[in-house]
Amino acid sequence: MQSNLNELQLAFAYGHMLDVIGSDTVVDPSELSFLRGTFPDELLRTCGFLDPEGRFTQRFVQAREEAGRSLPSRLTQGQKLALVELLVGAAASDGVLAAEEADALHAAARSLGLGDEAWQSHFDQLVASGRVRRDETGID
Repeated sequence: MQSNLNELQLAFAYGHMLDVIGSDTVVDPSELSFLRGTFPDELLRTCGFLDPEGRFTQRFVQAREEAGRSLPSRLTQGQKLALVELLVGAAASDGVLAAEEADALHAAARSLGLGDEAWQSHFDQLVASGRVRRDETGID
């Protein structure tokens, strides 16, 4: 399957967003609202990622796999950071970034080929700006 770059980014972002918001085992209604507002079902159906009953299609599974293989070489560092920052928005939509969510974000960043230093620096800037608040454990 050969997907266009926008579809690959969508599959990557949506798939990893599900991973991030589910990583702390508590899916807050605000996280679901963020997910649905960012990726409406109609958009996912248009791309062939959801069937009429709302189930993931094989096309979504294949696009997500292809995204993992091709996005690291097709995106600039700025595009990669922007993509992971979108995931940060979902994780922080309930007001706090849990340690498990931070781990899932780090995994997404690494899967895009972002170096630890570049990701950590960008993440620290997001925390310093007040856009992200860590949970009370202080673990990032």
